[in-house]
Amino acid sequence: MNESFQRALIVGDASPSAIRGNGIVTGRTGIFTLARFNIPEGFWINGRRSHTRKQLSLANKAIEPLVQPELFEAYTPPSEAVAFFVACFPGSLQYRPESPVSIQVAVPDRYMRGWLFREQIDVFVQRYEQKPAIQDDLATPKLKKNIGKQGTGGTSP
Repeated sequence: MNESFQRALIVGDASPSAIRGNGIVTGRTGIFTLARFNIPEGFWINGRRSHTRKQLSLANKAIEPLVQPELFEAYTPPSEAVAFFVACFPGSLQYRPESPVSIQVAVPDRYMRGWLFREQIDVFVQRYEQKPAIQDDLATPKLKKNIGKQGTGGTSP
């Protein structure tokens, strides 16, 4: 999966990191660092066990106020953030062990204890595939009356 994820980052011009064994492959686009990990279906707490994922998630301190604003702190626009693509695999080897049951986009809080955003990838992509609604043009032109009856100089007397 690291190889496939790295190819996707290359195609998306997200400057992927090199593949090093089981290390986390990351890419950067805009303010977001993109990474991925696998978990057994329904066991999301497993994502916190990685020291590297915890370190990456600390950057999300800057985007937490967008979801849960602070009452007494001033807002500072984020300069970096992290989002994970989480592949959920079935717990049984009898049920499609080679492919994930679902893939989700997840943005953790800075401590990886909760999720600021979490959504199935197909729902996430549908939002960007929708064509913008076409607005009906309700404007009706009205011509001025007596246009040709004005003086020859172009101004009215």
